[in-house]
Amino acid sequence: MAIPQFMIGAPIEAEGALASAPAGTELPTDAKTPLPGEFKAKAVLSDGGWSLNPNRQTADIKVHGGGTARTIAESYSEVVSTVIAESSDAEILKLIYGDKNVTTEGKKISIKHNAQPNGKRVFVLGDIDGDAVRRLVIPEGELFVTGEITHVHNDIIKYPVEIRCSQDKDGNSSYEYIEDTAEM
Repeated sequence: MAIPQFMIGAPIEAEGALASAPAGTELPTDAKTPLPGEFKAKAVLSDGGWSLNPNRQTADIKVHGGGTARTIAESYSEVVSTVIAESSDAEILKLIYGDKNVTTEGKKISIKHNAQPNGKRVFVLGDIDGDAVRRLVIPEGELFVTGEITHVHNDIIKYPVEIRCSQDKDGNSSYEYIEDTAEM
C-alpha cells in the first residue's frame, strides 16, 4: 500500500499522539521507528487532534515609485495547539506544570501551581492512516497551558495547551517524516 494522497490524523500509539522526552534526547529521524524509553510522557489528546500553526512574518522592500523590489522573511515560528485529555498521570502533569512542580509519593501526586517556566523538551506528535505514518518532531519546544481547566461531572478534565517551537542549532523548529510501513 502506498502513502495515501489525502491522509487523516489518527494517533499512532494507543498511549497517545503526543510524546515528550527531556531536552537533549536523541531525536527520531523517521516516522516508524518506536520511540526510545526516554519518551516517558505519552499523552492522549482530545478528539480535536492537534494543529501545527506556522507563522511567517514578511516585509516588502520598496523602490522609488512604490514598486516592490523584494519580499523578505522577517521571522518564522511554529506553535502546536492541542488539548491533553489526561489529568492524573504524573508524567503528563510534569509536562503541564513542570518537572519541579509535580511530586509523587506512593499513590499520591502533589502539584504546585506557579509562574515558573516548564523548560524546553523534545516533543513528538504522530498520526497513522492505514499503513502510512506521519511524525512531527520538535527538537526544542516548551509547553504552556492556554485556557481554562474545567472540572464538571459530565466531561473529563482537559488541558488546552500550546507547544512553542524554538529553532534548533540548524535553524529548524520542527522536522516531519512520512512513511509507508507496509511490508514490501
